[in-house]
Amino acid sequence: MPYQRFARALLAAAAALGASAASAQPGEEPAPAAPAAAPCCTVPARTPVAIEITDTVNSKVNHSRDAFAFRLAEPLVIDGRIVAPAGTPGVGEVVHAARARAGGKAGELILAARYLDLNGTRIALRSLRYGRRQGVDNSGAVNTGNMVAAAVLPVASVIGYLIAGGEVNIPAGTRAEAQIAAETVLAPIE
Repeated sequence: MPYQRFARALLAAAAALGASAASAQPGEEPAPAAPAAAPCCTVPARTPVAIEITDTVNSKVNHSRDAFAFRLAEPLVIDGRIVAPAGTPGVGEVVHAARARAGGKAGELILAARYLDLNGTRIALRSLRYGRRQGVDNSGAVNTGNMVAAAVLPVASVIGYLIAGGEVNIPAGTRAEAQIAAETVLAPIE
């Protein structure tokens, strides 16, 4: 019985092929399939992209591995064509965060831009750079204050260690620059 089903299926397939061949005009070749539209633009690795951090990130509040949001501040243009519009969302990560400490030690914050999310396609990023140093390091003033206090009053030298350093605060709206991590092919936005 399985042999009969196979034979019927084979005959049906042969009949279908014969019908499609009969519908073609003599001397006329079947039309080739339309080629798929290939993306035009290769974005080289290390292409700079301007971003805007949309979440406030702070050395006092955030911790390592916390995610933060950003968006493309300017469109990504390759060969005169926009391949990623301004406003394309992205995700960054807090690599290291430490609160300000006594003795004037400033807070620490290291961030990384991980990727842009272009309609479900992740575009890997690297090398996040933003503004000037944001933290305040008061350790030099504290050391000078300790020497003066030690000369004046031995008990007052402890007061210098009660001075806290500044926290690193990156407010929402801060502009930064990252780079495309690897060569990427993208279709233009039309």
